Amino acid sequence: MTSKLDKSLGDQQRSRAYGVEFGISMAAYVVATLVVSRWGGLDGDSSARYWWALVPVLPSIGLVVALVRHMRRSDEYQRHLQLLGLSAGFATAMLASITLGWLAVAGLVVPMGHWIVFGAGMTVWGLTSGLAGRW
Repeated sequence: MTSKLDKSLGDQQRSRAYGVEFGISMAAYVVATLVVSRWGGLDGDSSARYWWALVPVLPSIGLVVALVRHMRRSDEYQRHLQLLGLSAGFATAMLASITLGWLAVAGLVVPMGHWIVFGAGMTVWGLTSGLAGRW
């Protein structure tokens, strides 16, 4: 699908359903993150902080479910585009992980490096998925 003219009513309904499912899960993730940041005491020494740290994972499960449902509803071409993005994002995350791992072996530990891996993979996934149909 490269233009609005290429989208059928079914395509629009599937996109809307994914947007709603993804949006609700993402909103819940943001709320969970704000709640944990405010009241979770993650920088304290209570053992409860580990449970608090897992709270944002729960709405993340909703994001995975939304993506899987979207993939199952998608036609072959849309799946192809999404899988291109997923594979590029995965490869980027692995490259970032290997890079940070070898830098750590050499003595350079990058604080919060796991978020760099996550951000790189997600960014490339999103960009590739969004641009793949335009190539």
